[in-house]
Amino acid sequence: MPTDFGLKVKVELAKRNMNMSDLAKLLEISQPYLSDIIYGRRKATEQKERIKKILDIKERE
Repeated sequence: MPTDFGLKVKVELAKRNMNMSDLAKLLEISQPYLSDIIYGRRKATEQKERIKKILDIKERE
């Protein structure tokens, strides 16, 4: 199950008619690595910040 962050990413991808492979290409990372981030198996703080910037995701601190 995706984390809260992962759910936000999936919603934003759907709004943009994108999929995880598209986002992985933009981030220049593999799709399995992106999946690990979405599902909380990797912390990947730097990548999460890049994802938030690309998808304009605001998170409460």
